[in-house]
Amino acid sequence: MQSHSNTVLSPWQPLLRNHEAQGVLQSLREIAELLQNPDEAQLGTLDSDFQGRSFSLGSGSAGVAVFLAYLDKSGLFPGARQAAFEQMNRAIEAVASQFSFPGLYGGFTGVGWAVEHV
Repeated sequence: MQSHSNTVLSPWQPLLRNHEAQGVLQSLREIAELLQNPDEAQLGTLDSDFQGRSFSLGSGSAGVAVFLAYLDKSGLFPGARQAAFEQMNRAIEAVASQFSFPGLYGGFTGVGWAVEHV
């Protein structure tokens, strides 16, 4: 009788290895730290760099919330979940108080999409 292995070979391979991967992880840690605990000067810079609505998915709090939520989900950045919720609440409050179009990246639809992901 012939035996069969239950091992399935996966075609997936990491894009980066060793020191390259560590460099990317360090960059992600720095970005996450900035987004989780920005000081007032950094917030002003971030808001002007967004050049869009402060709540938007493409350039505001909703997008930051999604980024932080997925960092937390990766397991590599514990604690990012609370910051994601704070950013999501910021986006919800802003979209509730401002006129917006139903655009995905710049409007209220994107905030709704982000809520589902966060």
